Amino acid sequence: MAAKRQVTLRAQWIGKTFKELRQRNGMTMQEVAEYLGRDQSSLSRFEAGIHPPRKDDVVALMDLFGVDEESQRQAT
Repeated sequence: MAAKRQVTLRAQWIGKTFKELRQRNGMTMQEVAEYLGRDQSSLSRFEAGIHPPRKDDVVALMDLFGVDEESQRQAT
C-alpha cells in the first residue's frame, strides 16, 4: 500500500496563489494544464496543495502569469 502524502502549508499556499493568479488572468484549469503539458487533475491537485508542483512547473507558471519581480519569485 502506498504511503499517503502529507499536505504542507507551503504547498497549500503555493496552490492558492497559483489559483488566484490563474483566475485573475481569466484562464481555465484546462488552458493552464495544457500549457504545462499535464492533465487537469494534476493542476487541480497542485491548486489544492495535495501534490506540490515541481520547480520547473513553478517557474513555468510564474512566466505564464507574468510574475517577473525577483522578490515575488523568491517568495515561492
